Amino acid sequence: MVLGCFICKKERTFSSSENECEGRGKSAEINRRATLTATEVGLARDSLCDLLTILGAAPLVEAPSYNRHIATLSSLSQETSKDQKKKVAACLRQRAMDKDLTIRENDHVDVAVPYDGTWHRRGYTSNHGVGVVIPIDTGEIV
Repeated sequence: MVLGCFICKKERTFSSSENECEGRGKSAEINRRATLTATEVGLARDSLCDLLTILGAAPLVEAPSYNRHIATLSSLSQETSKDQKKKVAACLRQRAMDKDLTIRENDHVDVAVPYDGTWHRRGYTSNHGVGVVIPIDTGEIV
């Protein structure tokens, strides 16, 4: 990243964050965080670049890098989600076993849950939706 003074024209180059890995083609953590931030607020790469341009900063992430970051973030998110679901399921199973001593470790357990969902639209057609299942017994998101 380069900071420059419009008056005296001095410039200073510095790294905005640590590199994830060393070597050519390895990205700085700020690029992954910028990509995550953009997706969290509903911006695509072009909108992120527009925002950075308005702020007077150079675009952080080129399109191929952005796509790699999206794939990595998606994979990490799915992995975290699976781990969380396993923990919630184990908690639900344990609660059911505590309430009913006839339930065994590998038995199917019926759990009462409400479900709610919505589509991400913001005035546009979207293929992305969100659904939430919350067991009544624990209140944790499944």
